Amino acid sequence: MKINSSNDGKKSFSRRSSGLSRSPEDRAGTQETYRKAWRTALRILGDRAHSAYELRVKLRRRFDSGTAEKVLADLARSGYLNDLEFSQEYARQRFNRSPRSSFMVVAELGRKGVDKEIAAQAVAFALAEGNTTERYLALNAAQKKLLSLREKDEAELKLKLFRFLSRRGFNQEIALWAIEQSLASSPEI
Repeated sequence: MKINSSNDGKKSFSRRSSGLSRSPEDRAGTQETYRKAWRTALRILGDRAHSAYELRVKLRRRFDSGTAEKVLADLARSGYLNDLEFSQEYARQRFNRSPRSSFMVVAELGRKGVDKEIAAQAVAFALAEGNTTERYLALNAAQKKLLSLREKDEAELKLKLFRFLSRRGFNQEIALWAIEQSLASSPEI
């Protein structure tokens, strides 16, 4: 509602257009903008999966927030956008390609805009699905890293492995266990 003031001090009220009485050209422009935003979102999702937050940020760079939110809602309703499924796949890939602790993966998902509860649920699901544990992830990471290390001094090797596993989010107990196991199974040391 708009308040108009006249010179005599009297106020009058008028209703502002709520957009329902827009001209056909305006509606066509809005529909075309929506179609462009929809195609853009599908192209972005075709490259790789995104969280709703990541996609929202990308869409808002090119489109107004109303259009972006409508596209996001329609994508979610159509099943193209689902933070839980995105998080589960992200956790699976992280654990397989670049092993790190579940704590670290939950934190990474949080930075991608995924709710902490959804991220924790997805990580737990990925661990259970892969029939794996934090210890196995740490051992896997230590063994991969051990292949790239050239140190012959065992103390220096242990220190480098410990720092590496700490950066990957593993706690001290698990890191030390993984180091001992990987060194014991390594034929070169």
